[in-house]
Parts: sequence; C-alpha cells; structure tokens
Amino acid sequence: MAKQTGLGDNCYVGGYDLSGDIGSLGSIAGSLATLDVTGIDKSAHERLGGLRDGNIAYNAFFNPAAGQAHPVLSALPTADQMVTYFRGTTLGNPAASMIGKQIDYAGTRAADGSFTFAVTAQANGYGLEWGEQLTPGKFTATSLLTGNASTFEGGIANWVAKTNCTIAQSSAQAHGGTKSLALTSAASGTMTAQHVTDSPNGTTGFAVNGGGSYVASGWFRSAVSARTCEMQVHWFDSAGSSVSTTTGSTITSSTSAWTQASSAHTAPATAVYAIVQATVVSTGGASEVHYVDDVLFVAGPGSVDDSSSSTFGFQAYLQVFSFTGTDATITIQDSSDNATFANVTNGAFTQITAAPTTQRIATSNAATIGRYLRAQVTTSAGYTSLAFALQVTRNKLAGQVF
Repeated sequence: MAKQTGLGDNCYVGGYDLSGDIGSLGSIAGSLATLDVTGIDKSAHERLGGLRDGNIAYNAFFNPAAGQAHPVLSALPTADQMVTYFRGTTLGNPAASMIGKQIDYAGTRAADGSFTFAVTAQANGYGLEWGEQLTPGKFTATSLLTGNASTFEGGIANWVAKTNCTIAQSSAQAHGGTKSLALTSAASGTMTAQHVTDSPNGTTGFAVNGGGSYVASGWFRSAVSARTCEMQVHWFDSAGSSVSTTTGSTITSSTSAWTQASSAHTAPATAVYAIVQATVVSTGGASEVHYVDDVLFVAGPGSVDDSSSSTFGFQAYLQVFSFTGTDATITIQDSSDNATFANVTNGAFTQITAAPTTQRIATSNAATIGRYLRAQVTTSAGYTSLAFALQVTRNKLAGQVF
C-alpha cells in the first residue's frame, strides 16, 4: 500500500459525528507502561509490560449548533466517552478507538479572529486500540422498501401477485397504521407476492452487490388458518436472468397476533438485482387470506477480508449517531468463504432503541474468528433509519487481549 495523507478522515465522540468541526488531531496515542524488574546480576535492563494507556487530542472549531462541537464538548461529561478516529471512510481502512475521560475544553481566540478549542481524552480501562473499519465511515442502514411499498398505507405501490394468489390493500388488519397487504389464495398450495414484477426480467429489482449482506423482514397475520410464512429474496444477474432464490427462517402465522419473519441473506456472487418476496406456504384451498405489513429490505455495509482466520477473538467499538424506529440489533458475523456467514459468539451489541449511543463489546480471548467479517442489522419490531460507525480490533497475538 502506498503512503497516504490524512485527507477525508472522520472523528466521532460519544455518538456524535464531529468530523466537520475538528480541524486537526494532535495525538492518537497508545502506550504500554514498562515495569523494571532488573536483577542485580544483570548488565542490562529487564522489563515487563504493565498497564496499557492511550489518549486522543484534537482541536475543534466553535460550532454552537445542536449536536455539534460546542454543545457536545463544553458539557465536559464526567462519565466515560468513546472517541473513534477513522482514517478515511473506506471499508477495511484503519481506525482507532478508546473509552476515556474528556479532561479539558480549552478555548483560544487568536489574533486572526479564529476561535478554537483544545480537547484531550485520556483512556480509562482499556487503552487505545487500533483496528479496521467494519463500516465505510458513517453508514446509514435504511430500508430500500419505503412508503406504500413497505407500509401499504396509501396503496400497494408496485407489489404484484407472483404465485397462486391475488393481492390488494386491506383495512381488515394492520400491524402499523391502518392498512396492510392482503394475499388471497387462488387454490391450495403456496402463494407468493413480490415487491415488483420480474417481467420481462429481473432488472426491475433493487440494485445489489454480489456477496453483500441483506436483511428481509415482514409481519404476517392469518385471517383463518395459521400457516408457515417467510420472506424470500429472488436474485438476478446483470442481464436480468434468474440466479437463485434464498429463503430465510420460517415463522408460523397466527389469527390473533402479528408475527415477524426476519432473515439474513447473502447475495450470490453474480447477483446484480434483487426482488423481495412474501410467501405463505401450503394454503388449504382457494380464498384463504393472509396479511403482510411493514416489509423491510435493508442492505448491510459489506464484508472485510483479513486474509486468514485468527484465534484470539476481537474487541469492537460502535458509535450510533441517529435512530428512527422501535429497535435494531447490530451483530458481527464471520465467514471462511465470504458466502456463508454466522453470528460470532458474543458478537452482538445490546439492542438499540435510541441515539446517540455507544457500545464496546469483546469476545472470548480464545475465540477463533473467520477470515471475513461483516456487520448485520436486524430488528424485532421495526425501524426506518439507523446511522452508525463500527470498528473491530482483531487480536492477532495473545498479548493484545485485555
């Protein structure tokens, strides 16, 4: 890799993106105390590693707008804060984070009229950790299905009946708002509706990245008989030809409550387009009605290749800047082939219900972590927007573990 400048960097403090208010970083330092254990029979020093430490020092411009440098930093919080530095905003780029105390907010009004503040954060508990970006800078996870295509409040958008059913907007049931999408079976068997027609080819679907991470979710309710239901994704190549259909975890619908089917999908390597499908399995006959509502299709930030697996676990730092919805959970997944991913044990952050917020998690220091890592966003009750940044520090040596 060639030498780089520091252009295009980001800095996040306590769940706030202050990148536009920070003019420079004076120090991004990690340190290790050395303990002198030299015996009198030695001709040179013997030392052991002691406590780890770290600090991040930066200069901020005066910006009194809500959520910007002055109201965030002038509070001088006594509680620990997370400070994160992103070297550029490309997935996999270096990043440094620490949990620490903000120890000053020293303003200088210079003769040239500039008004800046010097800020230092001193590590508390974990030292400073360098790692890699698991999001390309500040990442916004929003559903590609929006408005009537998701909630059906003002119609059914471009949804069409795919297999063994007719579809229509309904006010008989609703998970959110007052409307939903009703699927009525034409005969016994499986019925499927999809968010857009695939005729004459699948280029009508959402643009996707091969190998990318996606979550499809929707809420189901039955009018008469409980059935197995699931959210599926039909993938197409650049010519619009079918590649495959991936299925997720199934749920059993109910006549008395709404049940969510939510599943993670990895786009096939050749996938360029995707169509979201809601499926009810094995209806009992004609005119059987099922309702679907609040359908989401969320793209993840992609995966990072570390060339090989590691055996000493990781630590991860999460900055959440904004959130609209009921809940979301961010989980780190690993893979050996960048195709089949699984949740890392202890790799899930606490459920997000509000922002700004920050979290740090750590796996076992003996955990084997696959070659590829990615972040997966799921929800149990729905959300419409989530903006966050994520750093992971993979431990390559046992001595890195806290």
